[in-house]
Amino acid sequence: MSLRMLPLVVIASCTVACADNAVRARAFVDSGDRHIASGQLDAAVIEYRNAVKRNPASAEAQRKLGDAHVALGKPDEAYRAYSTAVELDPSDTRSYIGAGRLLLSVGMYDEANVRAEQALDYEPRNVDAMVLAGRALARLSRVAESIGAFQTAIAADPQPAAFIGLGDVKRTSGDVAGAQAAYRQAVALHPQSVDARIALAQFLMADHPAEAEQNLVKAVNANPSDELANRSLASFYIAADRRREAEPFRRSGRAAESEAALDARARRLLHDRRPARRCARDSHARERRERSGGRRESAARGARLRSRTEGRGASAPRQDSEEDADRRSVDGEGAIPRERTQARRGVESRARRRRFRPPDCDRALIIGSIELENGNYDEAEHAFREVLRLKKTTTAATLQLARTKLAAGKTADAVALAQSAGSALGARLTLARALIADGQIATARNELLQLEVEGTKSADPSVLLGSLELDGGNIDAALQHAGRAFPLRPTPSMRCC
Repeated sequence: MSLRMLPLVVIASCTVACADNAVRARAFVDSGDRHIASGQLDAAVIEYRNAVKRNPASAEAQRKLGDAHVALGKPDEAYRAYSTAVELDPSDTRSYIGAGRLLLSVGMYDEANVRAEQALDYEPRNVDAMVLAGRALARLSRVAESIGAFQTAIAADPQPAAFIGLGDVKRTSGDVAGAQAAYRQAVALHPQSVDARIALAQFLMADHPAEAEQNLVKAVNANPSDELANRSLASFYIAADRRREAEPFRRSGRAAESEAALDARARRLLHDRRPARRCARDSHARERRERSGGRRESAARGARLRSRTEGRGASAPRQDSEEDADRRSVDGEGAIPRERTQARRGVESRARRRRFRPPDCDRALIIGSIELENGNYDEAEHAFREVLRLKKTTTAATLQLARTKLAAGKTADAVALAQSAGSALGARLTLARALIADGQIATARNELLQLEVEGTKSADPSVLLGSLELDGGNIDAALQHAGRAFPLRPTPSMRCC
């Protein structure tokens, strides 16, 4: 009789042990949440890791671990946590969005868009996913689709991030009036929003500095302890040579910022007419955002996003169900029958979920970009050379490797790699910076002048030329180049996606 009962005893013991682990994991997660609420991020990471040890199948613990790593500025660890969370729970849309934001921040725009679409597969009206898709599409120069994504987000829930994204893409596409309307609408609907006030202030900075200052002051008054609001106003005053007025706001953040760092922030905020030459490491982050990313979308993906965004502007909230007319697609040949479209989407959606973990070369490219962002140049170089060894996406890997060499101060190697990275804007800007760092000023000037003449939408060629002229003592020429850069100046990224 005792032998017959033994299997039941073992099963009961395992069940009790598993239940006990789940309860303890829940306690660790709750403790981590309390640490997050009190700003103790390192302690929160420890608690979430304890939860993962107790219950390795907890997607929630992995996702919250990823969020904590993001707050601590550890994007590589955050990306791993989000990836694990999605493997454990393919419907975890917050992890898709978290991973997508990290990809967007390192210039992996097409991949970021895929993460947004994966989230939308499960939650078609997720505004954060729509905003992520809109920003990624804007970086890929797919302006109409980007505007559609932001308008759909506004129709679903008019959050500041959606208006700011819409204003940004309209601004870069030359629709100045449309951009201003979007920024002002964000402030009108969300007058307490720091991000909305700062976005409008940055838009007004060049032509209406007094109104820009008013918006920054209102942002601080509405959010006296907000670090971004205080430091943005401090940067404004420093750029305007009003340092005494800047001091109270400079000291209102969580930690005092160095004078050099605040000066750099001020130059970024205003795109100063006296651009100073930046070292390779300082210039890398802005240059990386100019990377033009390959257009690898399939016809099904393009049709899918158009069907989601087409015909649904900001004033017309979505009325259809997922199985109705908005589930139809349009491609180059006209309307696709709904049954065919739905079948294609089902296969495509399942395929995307299966391939959430990128192939080896893409993983290496992502890891290399994150390591480069973190200043780990040896690790970044190792990752990019692994991509080249696999003989895939070689242009992107060569360009990133050139940027790594430039950031590490190996200018001759950077020049050679940039020259072999193609003729895209990012490659040519990297080449110009490498030439400057290598002392080949005349060659760099010729390259930048050619970019300026070609009418690129980037302000970087004019800013770099202005810096060269300023270093040479030619103030008038520097001001002319800076004047050309003003209409093209980018909006610094907000805290929202």
